[in-house]
Amino acid sequence: MRPVLVKFHLSVAEFDVLATLRNAPSPHEMTPTQIQDEVVITSGGLTKVMFQLEARGLVARFRSESDLRVKPVRLSTSGKKLIEIAMKEIVSVTGAWFRRALNKKELGKLTAMLKRVVETPQT
Repeated sequence: MRPVLVKFHLSVAEFDVLATLRNAPSPHEMTPTQIQDEVVITSGGLTKVMFQLEARGLVARFRSESDLRVKPVRLSTSGKKLIEIAMKEIVSVTGAWFRRALNKKELGKLTAMLKRVVETPQT
């Protein structure tokens, strides 16, 4: 992942925040609290990441009409384009890495195990 992040000038935390916003329903908007619940980051760390992403025009922050204390974060058009390209490259690089590390039979076993983990209800 690291070479792709370097290519797009993203830290791991910035990538996580952008990917989290991209996975939110359109218009790809969340409150900072919602983002923090999804991403492993401290409140102070999230504030720093938000300022960096906002300065680069990748996200926009605005006041909520219903609650002036809340400043939702929305993925910008350029942020959406960047994260989609970066995610596509990371999936490609990761897939190639797995195919180099494991043979077809091993990949099949791993896929079956991961599918079972994903489909197991959380308690």
